[in-house]
Amino acid sequence: MSAATPIRRTTIRARERRYVLHGLLMAVGLFAGTSVSSDAGVYDGNWHASFLAYSATWEVDLSIQGTMGTWRHFYMPEFEAKLNPCYGRDVPITVLIATSEELKFEISRSKVFAGCSDRIVDVKPVDRNTLSGWIGNSKNKLTMVRR
Repeated sequence: MSAATPIRRTTIRARERRYVLHGLLMAVGLFAGTSVSSDAGVYDGNWHASFLAYSATWEVDLSIQGTMGTWRHFYMPEFEAKLNPCYGRDVPITVLIATSEELKFEISRSKVFAGCSDRIVDVKPVDRNTLSGWIGNSKNKLTMVRR
């Protein structure tokens, strides 16, 4: 019977280590979540975005809530819509910076479909309900209007 006791102690110690590790990971996650530069909720809500690419206007519905949101193309050129596996799908976004001077977020298209690439959007306020900036390193100027 004494042989079973060390196994049990080992099991208990392993469980304790898992609890400690779990607690540390949760604490790191909480600190990582608060490391985003933010003016809480300044950009929360629904937005309409448009940009020019391939000589055509593309349109997007965008919803932001805290450090997360969704991006959904609802209009793009017909030739692109047929080929683009991300068209019409809700794509998650992650807000990287949200201050009164800047909004920067990542469009995580790769989480929706393996063939889609991620993009970074960096916009600055024009007025209270309008933001303007760029998608990634491209020359695609993006304008966002609050709904």
